[in-house]
Amino acid sequence: MRIVPEASDLVLAGRLEFNAEISGKARISDCYEVEIRIPEAFPRGIPVVFETGGRVRISYHHLRDGSLCLGSETRLRLMLAEGLSLVGFVERCVVPYLYRYSYLKMYGEAPFEDLEHGPSGIAEDLRLLFGLKRESEVLPFVRLLAMRKRRANKERCPCGSGSRLGRCHHRLANRLRGRLGRYWFRVVEQQLASSLPWGKSPGVRVRLTEWAEERVSRSISGEIPSRAQSISPLPLQLAEANR
Repeated sequence: MRIVPEASDLVLAGRLEFNAEISGKARISDCYEVEIRIPEAFPRGIPVVFETGGRVRISYHHLRDGSLCLGSETRLRLMLAEGLSLVGFVERCVVPYLYRYSYLKMYGEAPFEDLEHGPSGIAEDLRLLFGLKRESEVLPFVRLLAMRKRRANKERCPCGSGSRLGRCHHRLANRLRGRLGRYWFRVVEQQLASSLPWGKSPGVRVRLTEWAEERVSRSISGEIPSRAQSISPLPLQLAEANR
C-alpha cells in the first residue's frame, strides 16, 4: 500500500492481500483494492475504509458515504481506546469484513450472521457488548453510562438483579465510561431513542470485530506505513477480544 497526499487525513491506498480462515469454515486467500483514511485524531477517530476496486456491491453493508460498515461505532471506538493499533484495526475489522464477503461470493452463504442496520441492530450489538439478557435493558444501561459515576451508582441496575448499579455492573459501567466518556453515551442515548438510522450502524455481526472463540489466524501482505514508520507485513495471530 502507498501513502496518498492529502490535506488533512493520512490516506493509505493500494492492494490488501489476506489469508484467513474461521473454525469450521474454508481458508480464503484474496485481495482487494482499498483506501484507508486515517483521521488526524487517530486513535480517538475511527479510520474510514473504502473498497476502490468495485468488487463489493454497494448494497452489501456500506455506510451512507460509501465506506465499508465494519461494526458499531461504540465497539470500534472502544477497541481503539483500549490500544488497538492501525495494523490491529486492519486485522480485526477490515480483513474479517473482506473475508466474509469473499466467502459469501465463493460459497453462496455467509460464514456467520450479521446484524440489522439502524437502531435495532445497534441495540443488539450493545446488548452483546454489555452482556445483557434483553434488548430492553440496553437504553437504560446507556443512560447510566451518560451519567456521572456517583449518580449512576445509586440508580437501579438495568440487568434486573434489583441491586443498585454500584453493587452490580459498576465495574463494566466504569470501564466503558472511562474509555469513551459520558458525552459519547449521551450521543448513543439520543440515537437509540430515535427511530432513524444513524452513523456507523453495525452491518456485520460482532464476530467481525471479536473472532475471540475462533482464534482466526491470517497473514496480510503489503506494507501498511504509519506516520512515523513503515510496518513490514508479518503473519499475525488474533488475540482474544474483550467481551
